[in-house]
Amino acid sequence: MKHDSQDPGSPFRPAQEGNDFLPLTAPHDGDLVVAKTVHSAFIGTGLAEVLQAMAGAGGEKPPLVICGVLLANSVEATMRVAGNLGFKVRLPGDACWSCDKRDLTGRLWPAEDVHQLTLALLDGEYAAVTTTDEILAGVR
Repeated sequence: MKHDSQDPGSPFRPAQEGNDFLPLTAPHDGDLVVAKTVHSAFIGTGLAEVLQAMAGAGGEKPPLVICGVLLANSVEATMRVAGNLGFKVRLPGDACWSCDKRDLTGRLWPAEDVHQLTLALLDGEYAAVTTTDEILAGVR
């Protein structure tokens, strides 16, 4: 997934430094890259249809692992839509990033508090919160 923001001031706008993949996360030859222009990866991208096609004739939605930058923003938006579409989602909390957030009263919440609260809000209803090690153990 690649965020190609349409907002002129966004670092995720194409041709901006923040839009490029980092070497660690760069896709390999043959990897599918879906570009999104809004927070949720499912809005305006055809991602749900691509995933459904991967399921084949059986029609059962494939399980998903979702992670990324800004847990309380794009990751959360994508998780909620995925859950609403009926996907079973696992969220490795240690493979997401959060930042400090100021609430409407002016209080500054530390990134770790924002992170833990967001994980708690998503766990159970929209996803099974887990760790990267637990995900990888299931792949081996």
